[in-house]
Amino acid sequence: MAENQGGHRQWMEKAYMILGGISQIGGVVVAGALILAGMYYGHDLLVHDKSLEGFTAMLAPLGVVGTAFFGARRSQQKEKQRKAVAERG
Repeated sequence: MAENQGGHRQWMEKAYMILGGISQIGGVVVAGALILAGMYYGHDLLVHDKSLEGFTAMLAPLGVVGTAFFGARRSQQKEKQRKAVAERG
C-alpha cells in the first residue's frame, strides 16, 4: 500500500511539473503576442501622425509585461528565502 501511495505521489509531482512548464510557455507566448500587437498598433498610430498615442501604445505593453515579470521574479526570490530560513530551523 505504501508503494502504491509513493508511486501515486511521484505521478502527481510529475504531472504538476509538466503543467507548470506548459503554463510558463503559454505565459511567454501570450506576453510576446501582447508586445508585438502593442508595437504594431503603436507604429500604425505613429504613421498616422498620432505621436503621443503611438508612443504610449508601443511602450504600455512593454511596461505591463515587465512589471508582471519582475513581480513574479521578486515573489520567487521571497519564496526561496522563506524556504531557506525554514530549512535552517
